[in-house]
Amino acid sequence: MFEDFEDFDFDFEDDGVPRIRVDSATSVTDLELTLQSNHDDFFRRIVDHILSRLEGDRQVLPVAILIDEEGVEYEMQVEEDGYNKALDKANDYFVTIEEYETCDLIKQMYEIIEKKNGLR
Repeated sequence: MFEDFEDFDFDFEDDGVPRIRVDSATSVTDLELTLQSNHDDFFRRIVDHILSRLEGDRQVLPVAILIDEEGVEYEMQVEEDGYNKALDKANDYFVTIEEYETCDLIKQMYEIIEKKNGLR
């Protein structure tokens, strides 16, 4: 098991999607710590991922890709029923760092979700 979350391999490829190498001893807690240590990049990926899906992009990049010991890749996606919860967490982060332009974008995304779900 990784003793320190900084031991994870958290790399970005040309597409901007983080690749996180994990092994069989990696726990959910270890993975959560890795994502928290790279929270700015991760929350930006979440917003970008959901926005691309809301805009109907045909090819939406995953939030992140987990790569196991054998090189098998697992794509992390945010499913439609998780948009609000993921955006809530991202918005909390952007309020904390006072990046209000992104908060405004997230507010607009909530409105799109509400319209799409027929709540408006």
